[in-house]
Amino acid sequence: MKSAIVFILHNFPLVMLLLSIFIAFAKSGNFFNRLCFAVLFFTVGFSGIWGFIFHVFYPDITSAYIGWQTNPFEYEIGVANLAIGITGIIASFASNGYKKATATFVSIFLIGAAIGHIHQMIILKNFHPGNVGLILFTDILIPIVVWFAVLCTREKQPNQINWAEH
Repeated sequence: MKSAIVFILHNFPLVMLLLSIFIAFAKSGNFFNRLCFAVLFFTVGFSGIWGFIFHVFYPDITSAYIGWQTNPFEYEIGVANLAIGITGIIASFASNGYKKATATFVSIFLIGAAIGHIHQMIILKNFHPGNVGLILFTDILIPIVVWFAVLCTREKQPNQINWAEH
């Protein structure tokens, strides 16, 4: 049980991505709308909040897992993760425009993080699991899945107002 909990906590974005895909397949109906909702709510939202909690409240554990020295920037990364998490949760209920803006924000952050991980692996020989383990994989995969879901989602049309009648 302990090893399962450790795995989930170390690989939370992957667990949330798999949960999102499971939710999308779990019911009949519009798969892409469910996938988009779940990926934004769980994968982006909960993973962002997870990143916030660990970078801000457990920086020693987080830094060691990534292969970093603890430093004041942990707090800033944590707050950026909180912004991503809250934005993802809001986006799951918002318009497609907001979803696309969130996908852009998340993609830039995660692809940038992936580039940083690869750079640290090559230049600093940092092969810690929090640098080049499953987190590197999810930093690349999540933007792809988010954009796939957002672009395939059918936005609900708001009630049309006929201004000529008013």
